[in-house]
Amino acid sequence: MTGSQRGITPEVRNYPASWLLRPYPIWHQIPGLSGNPNSDLITTLGTLAFFLILLFSPFDPHLNRIPR
Repeated sequence: MTGSQRGITPEVRNYPASWLLRPYPIWHQIPGLSGNPNSDLITTLGTLAFFLILLFSPFDPHLNRIPR
């Protein structure tokens, strides 16, 4: 799919997918996760945990001092 064939999906560089879906395929590169039957669940939970850590890091007294 190139150019006008992609429709309304926002592209990231030359990839025909939304930028919101980028964190999920990264988890499938881990060797033990690629063949696991529950890999979609593990991928979703791992991504959710990562973003929750990012979301609540300003409120954690230890994590908000990391830049200093």
